Amino acid sequence: MREKKIESLSELTYEERKKLRERLKEEGKLIPITLYSQEEVRDGISEREGAIGFGESFREEDWHREGGKPIPEEEQKAILEALLKAKEYEPIRLDKVKDVFWIVPGIVLERGTTCCAGESEAGKTTFWLQLSKALLDGGDFFGIPIKEPMERILWFEIDEDLSMLKDQVEKVSSDLLQRLLVFSDLRWDKTNRVITGLDEIVYWNRPQLIIIDAIGSIGLQDEDDNTEISALYKYLRVLMTRYNFSTALLHHLSKAEVAQSGKTIPLKQRVRGAGDIVNRADCVLGMQRSGYKAHLSTIKARTEAKVELNLLQDPHTLVFRKEMARDEYIASLITQGLSKKDIITSTQQMYGGKQDTVRKAVERVAKDLGISL
Repeated sequence: MREKKIESLSELTYEERKKLRERLKEEGKLIPITLYSQEEVRDGISEREGAIGFGESFREEDWHREGGKPIPEEEQKAILEALLKAKEYEPIRLDKVKDVFWIVPGIVLERGTTCCAGESEAGKTTFWLQLSKALLDGGDFFGIPIKEPMERILWFEIDEDLSMLKDQVEKVSSDLLQRLLVFSDLRWDKTNRVITGLDEIVYWNRPQLIIIDAIGSIGLQDEDDNTEISALYKYLRVLMTRYNFSTALLHHLSKAEVAQSGKTIPLKQRVRGAGDIVNRADCVLGMQRSGYKAHLSTIKARTEAKVELNLLQDPHTLVFRKEMARDEYIASLITQGLSKKDIITSTQQMYGGKQDTVRKAVERVAKDLGISL
């Protein structure tokens, strides 16, 4: 009968008490005397309405009438049910709602969703691994102190093989191999519109942040369907509110940077899929890669005026040092007059990487030097 924890009746406002007793009266149920003010008790209003003697909170002795006669169990249940029913229709008091809190200003919002969109190999995974390390270690990120280091970050890798993720994690920090909690299976239930198993995973691991790489790989029926995307965000919102964590969704850009007319397409319009991918997120970051540099900017951020790191006004350029050294090495080989094939082979031997990735790097560096290979 008393499995649910009930607040003390004395904590209710007068209006709440009045509404509750009116409901009880309409339903012909007993009314606890604590739903009346002292003046109403003194004036006899409570007595005329058949109020029962009740303590200030629900204790064992509260379930007795004056004189020690127990209140029948059915009447006790009726009182509890009426109180719970009244609570369902209470308005939300904004003065009790927590203020907006940025865990990492401009990037990670408490109980919020950040969508980070970029082209393939733009550096999204590396960026979020670096951020995960900073959040777990404390210290700072982009020169901003991490005020509350995290204990658990869940990474859902659906976009690529785990061996590739391991390689990227090791490049960031070897100790991150043990500290980052990785899962490789995450599927969207098209019928029930939930992510299968995510509720249980979050319940048992209690993370402060989950990172999903990437939205397009969880099995959405139609990435261009606003209704489905909205359902995904709503589902995540329910879980974030229930378990108090934040979410990062890695995503892709689809459209070319420049239209056939020669006009530059705004980054917001280049985010792949339905418009609600941007509209429903609390913060949307865009990453564009050019060689060893990646430009990070904010497409959208709620309450951006309060953010210390305002990427809307001050985009950042991230430098990938290994790629920078690789491009410098390629430039030296080009100036030596080596063939394109030899440059690609030598660069792969020195820095590794996929042949196609190295080829594109060689072509780009040659173009920047104004040299034809």
